[in-house]
Amino acid sequence: MIAEQPAPPAVQPDPEVEAGWGQKSVMLAITVIPFVGILTAIVLLWNAAVGWTDLLLLVSLYVLCGFGVTIGFHRMLTHSAFVAVRPLKAALLVLGSMSIQGG
Repeated sequence: MIAEQPAPPAVQPDPEVEAGWGQKSVMLAITVIPFVGILTAIVLLWNAAVGWTDLLLLVSLYVLCGFGVTIGFHRMLTHSAFVAVRPLKAALLVLGSMSIQGG
């Protein structure tokens, strides 16, 4: 005689997983929409208000400010991962401050 197996418990949806998709959608929109807007503005304003000099400044300042935040603020000040000579430390902190991230 075969013993009956109890039915497996019903799987309840996890509210954290369902809420995660909404949060992921919002974060994706917050990240993608401004980027698409900047690209659209560059295309629409090309040669009227935007040129190669502007693009060069955008990319170079983006990279330099990113170095200031990631290398200067995060690695050097937060984690004390390295000690920089005084001029390099000053340059990294100035570049990090140019990102205007708040207090």
